[in-house]
Amino acid sequence: MGGGAPTRFAADFARIVTPVLAAEIVRLASDLADDRLSFGEAMDELVALAHRRGAGHLPEPIHADLLEWLATALLDEAELASEAIALVQSLLREPSRDVMRRAIREFLDDR
Repeated sequence: MGGGAPTRFAADFARIVTPVLAAEIVRLASDLADDRLSFGEAMDELVALAHRRGAGHLPEPIHADLLEWLATALLDEAELASEAIALVQSLLREPSRDVMRRAIREFLDDR
């Protein structure tokens, strides 16, 4: 016998809602990296969105995993956004082509 409705709901949530949350993480990470939001404010927005989309109906272990993923993904994306902001700021200070090429190469090499 299968897991029934809770298992189907969790699978549907992952399939439908996770991409929406991932897109919101990118947007909020940019705001976080640019100091327009605190980490707590960004997490509050993510959790509220997840709950509006049904996260409160997930089984507890899956809900806890979701919250952990949201926090980790937000921090990871904010770090990438901070690096991108720093790169652009450095390019704006030194607009020569060689400096731009070197900075872009260094940024890509770090990946």
